[in-house]
Amino acid sequence: DGRYTAHFEAADQAANRGIGPLFDVQIDTTAPTITLSVTSASVMSVSVTSSITETQPALWHLTPVTLTLSAVDALSGVHAAHYAWDRDELIYAEPIRIDVGGQHELRYWAEDVAGNRSPMAAERILLDLAPPQIALAQLGGGANTAWLGWQTSDDGSGVARVTLEVQQAEAWAPHPLSAQEELDQRTVFALAKGETLRVRMRAIDAVGRESEWVEFSLTPPQATLYLPLVRR
Repeated sequence: DGRYTAHFEAADQAANRGIGPLFDVQIDTTAPTITLSVTSASVMSVSVTSSITETQPALWHLTPVTLTLSAVDALSGVHAAHYAWDRDELIYAEPIRIDVGGQHELRYWAEDVAGNRSPMAAERILLDLAPPQIALAQLGGGANTAWLGWQTSDDGSGVARVTLEVQQAEAWAPHPLSAQEELDQRTVFALAKGETLRVRMRAIDAVGRESEWVEFSLTPPQATLYLPLVRR
């Protein structure tokens, strides 16, 4: 590879020789190099467990991310830097701002003027930009019981745990949940006839963001009397 100066010479059988003009020869068989810089104002390392690998740390960005690509080619020069964000394939022109929570993949490569392409590289970008959400509902119950159910969601790192409290007089008291109850997302309370129980819950995600407390009232289901249909 490199830049050279060359010319052609020709001779006939009578030994007459001709020399052509000088011209430049440029040879470039080397692919360009490309690097990625990821910057954000806040990053947290969170341990996650995979079904395939052991527990390992994952870097979650807690603020929007800026991605900067830099391509270099010492011979013919860089023609373009390319990237694919999730599914869209684009030509890089300026730093990329990412402000959508979740797990994303950036694939990127560079091409020089001679048509050589660098190997494609990939980077997983993890963003958690909002607290989780939780919704409560009564799932039914018996004469003196009421089932409380809940659903959670999170824009990024995922819900790590929930906290349940029960109102006692003017104060809130913690109500521990078993691992199975957290997995099933439901628990049962014993209630006296006509009693109303006030509860509240919140969700905490893997990076420590907390949802707002959501309050809910539980009451025993109303007894229903079914009568046979009498036809006359």
